[in-house]
Amino acid sequence: MINGGTGTSVSFPPTGSFTTVGTITVSVTLAAGNNTIKFYTINAGVWSPDFDKISIV
Repeated sequence: MINGGTGTSVSFPPTGSFTTVGTITVSVTLAAGNNTIKFYTINAGVWSPDFDKISIV
């Protein structure tokens, strides 16, 4: 969810192990200045991705 707007579903495909790094790219529109990016899962009991790095370019 960006700046309180409508959420976007993003799929994180499995990499096969916890030691294999995966990468996905998602394009979003940000406002000038400060922004809020919120990540969450809607399914209780389901694993969520483990973020090590988020790049904004």
